[in-house]
Amino acid sequence: MAQYEAERAEAIEVAHKAMISSYIGGPPKLRGDAERMVAALIKAGWTPPAEPAIEHAVQMSGGGMNVRADYPELEEVAPLAEWIGHRYSVDRTKVYRRRIVVVVDDWAEVPKEERGGRG
Repeated sequence: MAQYEAERAEAIEVAHKAMISSYIGGPPKLRGDAERMVAALIKAGWTPPAEPAIEHAVQMSGGGMNVRADYPELEEVAPLAEWIGHRYSVDRTKVYRRRIVVVVDDWAEVPKEERGGRG
């Protein structure tokens, strides 16, 4: 618990310094302030404490992302590489991925060499 409190205090200090040095504009609104704090922490070298998870999704016609479920049973029936290949070759749709804990990378299309030889 003491280590957590020390790391938390250090993170707050780093965030405040980074925010003060890069802040432009009027008083921060709550959501934007939180986003700036996370961006400032990452820019200052902070990394999330856990390993990032990878999500895969297909983009819906309205622009939203339909994320592939992360169930062991699904992996047995439709392994990820096969699922990605099917999306490209049969459905003719792009597959996107992102790393998350705090979102580290935004959606980026899966490269051709990772499509299981399809698409």
